[in-house]
Amino acid sequence: MRTRMRWKWVVSSALVLVAVGCGSGGDVAVNAGPAPSMTGQWRGYRAELGRVATVDLDLTEAADGTLTGTGHLEFTPGVAFDGTVTGVTLYPEVRLTAESSGWWASFDGAFEGENTVVGLVHSAIYALNLSFALERQ
Repeated sequence: MRTRMRWKWVVSSALVLVAVGCGSGGDVAVNAGPAPSMTGQWRGYRAELGRVATVDLDLTEAADGTLTGTGHLEFTPGVAFDGTVTGVTLYPEVRLTAESSGWWASFDGAFEGENTVVGLVHSAIYALNLSFALERQ
């Protein structure tokens, strides 16, 4: 009986390890060097169904991964905002929020290479939920 219980525990543990390893599609992230900094200028552009969205950001990353800066967001037809940007990065993930009086937008993404962050822009105010890529300038 005791051997059977140990065997079940070993099999259960192995299944958990396999599930954890496959949880990200089987890919295992290996950091080959230091994480790229978000400090600098970033630009994003997206055109879909006759609408265009552009984002220009000027960000500074602190040693603890917090992000601060300014941003200009423009959505056609004729909606544009300048505001403050705050966020956090824990490589490879990046989370940003842009705010100005009366509006906000958030971005949740991840680095794909050193100079590209891909994710989603959300804003309940303008019913946005767009996939978006930010490119280092």
